[in-house]
Amino acid sequence: MTAPSEPLNPFIPTLRTVHAVYRIGVIVRPKKTDALICQSLAKHFQLEIAQYGVPHADWFHWIIKRLRNAGLLALIGHLSLSLYIKLEQASERFLGKTIWEKYGVPTPGWTGLLKNTCHNEQDLKNQFKDVDLIIALDAFRLPQSFFRGLNTPFFEVAWGDATKFLGDSSAFWEYAMGKKKDSTVSIIKRTAYFQKISILTQIPVNNITDHETLRSLKVKQAIELSLRLPAVLDTALQNPHSIDYAVELKKIINQCYAPTLWTYVKFKYFGLDSLPWYACRPKDAILKMPIN
Repeated sequence: MTAPSEPLNPFIPTLRTVHAVYRIGVIVRPKKTDALICQSLAKHFQLEIAQYGVPHADWFHWIIKRLRNAGLLALIGHLSLSLYIKLEQASERFLGKTIWEKYGVPTPGWTGLLKNTCHNEQDLKNQFKDVDLIIALDAFRLPQSFFRGLNTPFFEVAWGDATKFLGDSSAFWEYAMGKKKDSTVSIIKRTAYFQKISILTQIPVNNITDHETLRSLKVKQAIELSLRLPAVLDTALQNPHSIDYAVELKKIINQCYAPTLWTYVKFKYFGLDSLPWYACRPKDAILKMPIN
């Protein structure tokens, strides 16, 4: 496993033994990156793991929104890329070596972790009623009503530099546009006001090369996050008022979406000169950063 990199700010503590006195709620998808992080957290905390996705009743509205924003061709391209990645994974299993083993990590799994499926907002609230902190390992489509009356701190993993990009594959777009030496994973605090972005901390990933793929970049981010996240959350739990935020800044943040298959193939073989039109949409936000 790769050694942890130097932190971007002093709020990232040195990884140490954390006694399992805190109960943490974790919102996941059935992905190996999520399994790796949960395996790491389970060594230090008691976990309530909830697998969550777009409720079936909301799928139609989500598809219509994506069609309106990006069009049918882009939607087909997103789905095609998902199928392409699944075929890559199947090929690796057939050949007997996964991308994880390439980087010295056993292929993550959910063995030994209790994971319940939640189909709606109320299921999540019921599962997390006794936890000390909630962290979502991706950007989940939770309504503002979920956060109303929520007294538990809620954090979210943003797989990129949240001061510039949010959303699906944000780190990939940064990499594709020339940021080839390092990457970032941001931990942000969420409330009902989604236009406010409060950064808890940012974790650097320094072992980036000139030959990363969409998957290898995410694997390296997940490995670094699994090393750092337990101590970050332990500090947030033990001293919740330890983070002093600087003055709020008005900023334009790019809300990013996954690439299409044809964009990704072009990137792999020819590179990209500019972001495709569907990749990111600028939005006004109020950014709050911790004082170093």
